Amino acid sequence: MRVEVDRMACAGHGQCSATAPAVYELDDDGFCLPVAAVPPGAEDDAEAGAAACPEQAIEVAP
Repeated sequence: MRVEVDRMACAGHGQCSATAPAVYELDDDGFCLPVAAVPPGAEDDAEAGAAACPEQAIEVAP
């Protein structure tokens, strides 16, 4: 599974991390960090975190 974060579109709401903390981490300013790998079994969480982003700054693909 591939997760791409558009850091320019991220507004730092933190909804991705609040929804899926095992997948999405935030930097010191509250912006989503790039996702290197989705932990095994957290695929649904990755999709839920992306869906929670109000800016639609996260794309999840198989």
